[in-house]
Amino acid sequence: MTRRHRRRPRGQAQSGWTTALATGTDTPATVADAIIKTGYAEMLGKPKVCPTDRISRTDAAVWAGEPLTATAKVRGIPRLRLTFQPSAANATFVAYLFDAAPGGNASIITHAPFTVRGAAPGEPVIADIALQAAGYNVPAGHRLMLVLDTKDPFYGDANEAGGKLTLSSPDGDPSYLDLPLA
Repeated sequence: MTRRHRRRPRGQAQSGWTTALATGTDTPATVADAIIKTGYAEMLGKPKVCPTDRISRTDAAVWAGEPLTATAKVRGIPRLRLTFQPSAANATFVAYLFDAAPGGNASIITHAPFTVRGAAPGEPVIADIALQAAGYNVPAGHRLMLVLDTKDPFYGDANEAGGKLTLSSPDGDPSYLDLPLA
């Protein structure tokens, strides 16, 4: 049987929060810098490392949990429910779940892109996203970190330069990350 645990933005209530990010700028939160090179390195046990302090909080939204007191075993498909308002009819963002080590570097656990086309600019859109299945142990002392940005060289995107995404967690229908923990 799988335990489910919802991670909410640190320091924020589960509903009633809003944050905005600019679209179209890449951050160090990416699936793979150089697909073949990164893939071979990961097969050799050298995962891509993301320096979390270099992730622009203007171009990405970042939430981090408290340091874990015991190993967390992520087993299955994490799900993200998020309300957002695009400034244009077409918008893309990528959600990443990271294992953030105490020194500030993070390793990717899973990710998923989301694109909406033909939205009414400024109107809320609800995204229910299944991230890729994961089987990953997050060591004690590390944090789980959720990052959303709008550009990743691994994926095409529908964003317009100079656009904006406003993320929120409305009362009555809060945004959340549902983690399958064993």
